[in-house]
Amino acid sequence: MDPPDNNNVFNDNSDICQQLLQRYSKSSAPQHRHLCAIAAATRSIIQSESLPVTPFSYFAATISTISNSQDSLDPQAVSALSSFLSIVLPLVPHEAVSSDKAAEAIGVLVGLLEKQPLESEGVLGTSTVRAFVKCLGILVGFCDKEDWDSVKVGFETLVKFSTDKRPKVRKCAQDCILTVFKSFGSSSVAKKAGKRIYSLIKEHITLAIKLSAPKEISGSKDEHQEVLHSLNILKPIIPYLTVKDNEKVLAQLVELMSSQSSVFTRHIFDNIGAILDASRVEIILLDADNIIKALISYILSAENPADNVLFAATLAKGIIEKLHDGGISVWVTYLPLVVESISGLLTRPEDIALPASNILKELINGHIDGKKFLTGKKQAVDDEALSCSEFEAVKAICLVFENMLLSSSGYPNDHILAILSVMFLKLGGVLDFCAKGIILKLADWMIVASGGAYDSKNVSPTPTKALFVLQETH
Repeated sequence: MDPPDNNNVFNDNSDICQQLLQRYSKSSAPQHRHLCAIAAATRSIIQSESLPVTPFSYFAATISTISNSQDSLDPQAVSALSSFLSIVLPLVPHEAVSSDKAAEAIGVLVGLLEKQPLESEGVLGTSTVRAFVKCLGILVGFCDKEDWDSVKVGFETLVKFSTDKRPKVRKCAQDCILTVFKSFGSSSVAKKAGKRIYSLIKEHITLAIKLSAPKEISGSKDEHQEVLHSLNILKPIIPYLTVKDNEKVLAQLVELMSSQSSVFTRHIFDNIGAILDASRVEIILLDADNIIKALISYILSAENPADNVLFAATLAKGIIEKLHDGGISVWVTYLPLVVESISGLLTRPEDIALPASNILKELINGHIDGKKFLTGKKQAVDDEALSCSEFEAVKAICLVFENMLLSSSGYPNDHILAILSVMFLKLGGVLDFCAKGIILKLADWMIVASGGAYDSKNVSPTPTKALFVLQETH
């Protein structure tokens, strides 16, 4: 029986046993009868010791029952105890449970999980394990945030179940890991927990690289699934990892990405994107070259799925933006390479070409500005500025599109023309200094399209005329 989400069902203002009896006493379901029986028996224990029937008393009595009867409990009793404890524990005030008491309770539950055969052997079912995992997550939150020994056993068990084959158990463990990471804050325990997660990721990425090796016989489905599950754990907790852990995780992800493992690609991209969002530019800079090269290689491969290719293009754009906004000049080196790789998508089907066009427009609007290369009130061209690395990048980008036009057997499509229009507007007064080849080619096509003879050597349009030619061609 899956434990109910008791946040909105049960409350700590009245006896939990009475609430359960009111809710389930008329039910004929065996699991409800067992649950009510466990609640009633636990209340009798509490009352026999003249203790108040509070959530804490129920919690303490239930843990005591499990501890004293581990070897004699049948599966139905274990299931009922797990459900009851998962109902009671969220109602226990945090201040009521000492760190030592929480650690003791964790030891009892972990001991039970280790002793009892799991569902594959016909004993503990998914709902029972899930309920205990939920309880472990709450109990870890009660532990001393400055004492790793207090937290370690519970946290390690959550990590173990975070790659479980059963989706409900796995999801519960992953949710608990995220919750406890949030509660750790910047404590010393958070660093230890981060190292444990990195260890898990490193272990599974090593396996993933092995599975991706050309000579390696395809690994088992379970092995692939474990890798995917570990990558799923990572993404939501990246903001809570230390800078050093994120650096190491990023290096592992880049290594796996370079292995050309298509099975894990989207998960790799998701996690790199999460690190990009959560980290300072210095972390990205360490592996920027390898990441950009791997992303470009992925974008250029026609065999890769369209959605992943576009995701890779978005990631590459994000890295350029991160470097640019962080004042790291190396973005100038990568911008033409990224633009060139994405520009190849403009001639693909519409579902790829349109998003690629939008990505390129954002890159051009964000990183190309002809006004930077002008000086004085008259906005004359600054000869010194035209020799800087940023202008060299602009010329390299223009050359990309010039080569695209020259190698085309027909007129450029709407997406290419839209990109050129945006670029011309951004270049403004320096257009003639870096895009003359594009202008001449567009002029040639315009003359041919109008049926007239032409001689491109005599065509010298101003920026305004270039825009006019572009719009007329479009």
